[in-house]
Amino acid sequence: MKDCQATSFGCQPKPSAADITTAFEQCAEALRLRLAAEGHHAPAVFYVWHDEMAGQLRCSTTSYPADQLPFGCTVVPTTLESIAADFLRAPGYIPWSDLHPADNEDDEDTREWTVEVWTTPVT
Repeated sequence: MKDCQATSFGCQPKPSAADITTAFEQCAEALRLRLAAEGHHAPAVFYVWHDEMAGQLRCSTTSYPADQLPFGCTVVPTTLESIAADFLRAPGYIPWSDLHPADNEDDEDTREWTVEVWTTPVT
């Protein structure tokens, strides 16, 4: 159990938003150091978001500027603390019993989809 607690967010005790924030900040710093050691000078951005549909925190790196991240919706910049807190408040999954058929599948969905993302340059 002790190893599980030290290596996985899936075990108890549940991490705090500060724990999650620190972990991703350390990831970004490790990536920054690795890229510098390899002599990588091209622009690179590390970014984190809460994938609500999957119930997961996700991260990636891109050579695109922070305002051109590869999402198919509007990106809303936010703090890492906010993403971590949102993730911890989320149920993590939606039980099948809570899913219901759409009233009218012919209705066009006109909602504007957004995703909150934290970015930091790593080069």
